[in-house]
Amino acid sequence: MEPDGPEEEYGWIEPGEPVPEAPECARVLSFSEKPSAARARAFLRSGFLWNSLIVVARVEALKALGRRYMPEVDARLSRLAAFARTEDEPWAVHQAYALMRSANFSQEALTPCDSSLVVLPVRGVLWSDWGTPDRVVQTLRRIGASPTWLDPWSRQPA
Repeated sequence: MEPDGPEEEYGWIEPGEPVPEAPECARVLSFSEKPSAARARAFLRSGFLWNSLIVVARVEALKALGRRYMPEVDARLSRLAAFARTEDEPWAVHQAYALMRSANFSQEALTPCDSSLVVLPVRGVLWSDWGTPDRVVQTLRRIGASPTWLDPWSRQPA
């Protein structure tokens, strides 16, 4: 997404050269997660984009990234195939997630920046990561919306 400020809580993408087959897209040079304030300002000035993590990919390509950069997570999830479409599948899925470490696909598989990744810049769109109630409230204020449930937040500084 085209950024409208130096956001420290978002991931950033450094776009590179246009892709010949799709000149509106650019090769991904790097990903950066949650930069410092100074780096976020530098990214904004340099034309970096916010990472919305809207991904268009073949499942096999995503699985290959997982295998390459997060092999222990891939190994745990691969064991689920033996339980697919059985009565034990829900238990097996629960166990797999309970026993594996927490992982961040964007940070662990995309940040190392596989050269096959491209980005399509989205411009002229208001976008916000609604990961916190404050972000939802900020967005509603920006667009001039005032749902009745917003009243408790109206007493807080913007």
